[in-house]
Amino acid sequence: MEGKNILSYIKQAGVPVLILNIVIMILAYFIAKTFATDIKQMKCIALECVLQNGSLAVFVASQMFNDIVYVVPTTVYALVMYITAFIFIYFVKRIN
Repeated sequence: MEGKNILSYIKQAGVPVLILNIVIMILAYFIAKTFATDIKQMKCIALECVLQNGSLAVFVASQMFNDIVYVVPTTVYALVMYITAFIFIYFVKRIN
């Protein structure tokens, strides 16, 4: 039903969601650097932080709010997070 509006939603919420996604990934990576024992754990923690936040956001927004306004940014985040996750994986798989 709302699928036809997805491009409009991405235009509305895409840039802030992308910035939030990248900032979370960078923060998680460097915070993990403090506590993790090796580079594999750092990469895993950063990736998991981003992916887990998107799934949780969609669940919370769809369960707590009956208005599409609250679901739009979380849905856009869920779409963007996979794109940035693949880009992150592409670049960090070369780091040992």
